[in-house]
Amino acid sequence: MQRDLFGRLLGVTVDQKLNLDEVFQFPLTPMPLSMCHVDGSIHKTDKSVLLKSLESQITSNEQEDIDLVVIDGFFVLHTVKEIPIQYGKIASKCLSVFLNHKSNGIAVIFDSYFSPSIKDNEHLLRDNTEERQFRISGPEQKRCTDFTKDLKNINFKKALIQFFIEEWSKDEYASNFKSKILYVTADVCHKFEGCFDNYR
Repeated sequence: MQRDLFGRLLGVTVDQKLNLDEVFQFPLTPMPLSMCHVDGSIHKTDKSVLLKSLESQITSNEQEDIDLVVIDGFFVLHTVKEIPIQYGKIASKCLSVFLNHKSNGIAVIFDSYFSPSIKDNEHLLRDNTEERQFRISGPEQKRCTDFTKDLKNINFKKALIQFFIEEWSKDEYASNFKSKILYVTADVCHKFEGCFDNYR
C-alpha cells in the first residue's frame, strides 16, 4: 500500500511542484494507525490492561483511605458467577457485589451509547444487530437461559438497570446499605442510602 502511494507521489512530483516535507507530516495510510489497523479494522485494547495499570499505581496504604470507588456496572455483570434465575435475586446479588468494598462511597456507572457510535461497528462484527424489546415485570420473573447473550442487547440492558433502580428503592433493601452510599448512573444519577430514600 505504501509502495503504491510513494509511486503516486513520485508521479505527481514529475507533473507539478510538490512540497514533500509538508506531505510527510501526515499519515500515509487511509486510516490513522493510532485508531485502526492497516486494513481499516478498529484498533482495540482490553479494558483489563488499563485496569491493571491503574491498580499498580495504588499502594496498600492508599487502599485504606479510599473515599469513593467507581465501578463499571456492566463489566461486573459480565463477571458475576452463578447468576440466579429470578431477576429479584439477581438484583440482590449484584447489590451485594457492589457494596462489597471498604469505601463508604460507591459509584456504579452503567454507560450507554448513542447511535451512531463506535459500538455500532462492534455490533456488526458480532452480527448482533437484532435488538429485541425487553420488559422485566417484577422480581419473580425468570431470566432467559443465556444471560450473557442478553447483556449484548441494548434494550435488555436498559430494562435491567431500570429494574435494579426500582428494586433497590424498596424499603427491604435499606438495611443492606448500612453506612454506605451508593450512586447509580443511568439516564440520571440515583443515590441510595440506608434511610429509605432514593434521591434522583
